[in-house]
Amino acid sequence: MRIISILLLIVPIFSYANNQKSLIVGKWNCIPHLFEIKEGDLQFRVTNKIEYESDGKTTNIHTFKLKDNPDFLWFKTLSSGTWQIEGNKLIDRITSIKVIDGSIPAPLTSKNMLGAISFDGRSGVSEIQNLTKTTFRKQFFIREGEKVSEFTSYVCKKV
Repeated sequence: MRIISILLLIVPIFSYANNQKSLIVGKWNCIPHLFEIKEGDLQFRVTNKIEYESDGKTTNIHTFKLKDNPDFLWFKTLSSGTWQIEGNKLIDRITSIKVIDGSIPAPLTSKNMLGAISFDGRSGVSEIQNLTKTTFRKQFFIREGEKVSEFTSYVCKKV
């Protein structure tokens, strides 16, 4: 009898996690959000295209456009990594990031610019809110150990 009770408690947890995983797999476009590079006092409007693969790999293409002059300064990055769902959290681990296009070549290779957008020693943790077949809200946190250094929230829609 106890075994049946325990199974009745555990099965819904696994079912919920599998349902979350099956809903998140696919291609998503996220609405623009602001990203600030504090060292340069720059604000960018960022669009994000994400693909979550069923094998736990992820690819992101971010397009950063200077908030006040988007045609003057913009750049595009390609990042890849892994993802998994733990409870209601989507854990993104970015393993590589590189600039793949931009309006002005010199700043894009600058160590300060690349450092501001890199994830060296940091991991991204996203809390999924309101996940459906077509949309979800992503609250994205950058963590350095136990310290949360950045936070942003945006909505993504399935392509």
